[in-house]
Amino acid sequence: MTGLVRGMLAVALLATVGPAHASEPPAIAILDTGIVAWQPAFAPGQVKAWRDFVSGFPEPYDDHGHGTSVASRAAGLTVGAASPGADLIVAKVLRSDNGLSSWSLVQQAIVWAVDEGADVINVSIWGSVPNPTGSFNVAGAINYARERGVLVVWIAGNGGQLQQAPAPNPVPATTLPGASSPQALIVGAAAPNGMPAGFSQRDPELLAYGQDVLIALPGGGHGRGWGTSFAAPWIAGAAARLITEGAPRDPDWLEWIMLHAAADRSEWTYLDEGYGLFDDDALARAIAIVRGEQPIPGLDERDLWHVATTVPRVAQTTRAPGGILPPP
Repeated sequence: MTGLVRGMLAVALLATVGPAHASEPPAIAILDTGIVAWQPAFAPGQVKAWRDFVSGFPEPYDDHGHGTSVASRAAGLTVGAASPGADLIVAKVLRSDNGLSSWSLVQQAIVWAVDEGADVINVSIWGSVPNPTGSFNVAGAINYARERGVLVVWIAGNGGQLQQAPAPNPVPATTLPGASSPQALIVGAAAPNGMPAGFSQRDPELLAYGQDVLIALPGGGHGRGWGTSFAAPWIAGAAARLITEGAPRDPDWLEWIMLHAAADRSEWTYLDEGYGLFDDDALARAIAIVRGEQPIPGLDERDLWHVATTVPRVAQTTRAPGGILPPP
C-alpha cells in the first residue's frame, strides 16, 4: 500500500471517527543498547517491560549508553522530550563492545514490543543488510506492527554527504530495512537553525532536531547529542503525546497528522527534508488538529513526492552486504 493511499485512508478515518481520549498511557518501545532505569530523567517504574536479546539478563541495564540517551529524547522527564513520562518498553538488541547486532534480533524485538503493548516503536539503528532474507524479515516485522496499530519510527542514518544523489530517488549505499519498508516513518536530523544537518542522510520523511540536543547520560547527568539517533525518538515521543491528547492508537492517523503538521520550507526539496521540520510548533499544530481546533489537513504536493520515493524504497530491500552499527 503506497503512502498516498495510506494517507487517504487516514483522512477518511479522521473525518469519520475523530479522536477518542486514550484509556491508558501510551507506551514507547526503544530498541537499542538498553536503558539505565535509575537515571533521574526517568520516573521510578517508567520502564514497563524489558527484554535483553543479547545476553538474557532479567533486569534493565545499558553497558553502552546510547539507548539511555535515545529513550530520554522520547520520554525523559528532564531533557525536553516530546512525551515526558510516557511508559517505556525497552529491548536490548545491540552489544556494547562493537555496537553490532543481527537483523534477526531486531525482527524479534519489533514483534516482542508489539506483543508487549507498544503504541510506537523507535529504532535508532543504522546499517546494511547481510542478505535479502534479513531485510525481508525486518520489513515483515514492521508490517506486523503496522497491522496491529503500532507506528515504527526509524532513523534515516548518518550517511550525510556520502549519500547525496540526484532526485527523485537517492539509492543509499547502505540500505536501511526501515527505509526499505514504506510502513516505517523515516526521520532525519535538523541542525539548531532548522536546516538539514550535514550528517543526516537524505530522503527522510520528517526532520527533527538532532544536532547539539540535550540528552540524558547513563552515568546520571546530561550532555549534548548529535545524530539522527536523537531526532527519531523525539518524533516517537510526539506520536505518543498525540495519543495522550486523544488521538486514536492508529499509525495511519498519527503519521498523517504529523507529516502534514510539519513546516515545509520552500528553500529545501523533498529529498532534503521530506514533509519538513517537526518541532515544538509543529507538535502544537498537530495537537490542535487532534483536539478539533484546526481542520484536518488534505493532500498536498508533498504527498506526490512521498509516493515517488516510497515505491523505489521497496526495491532497495535486497541491496548491500554487511553488519549493522548504531550511530556514535
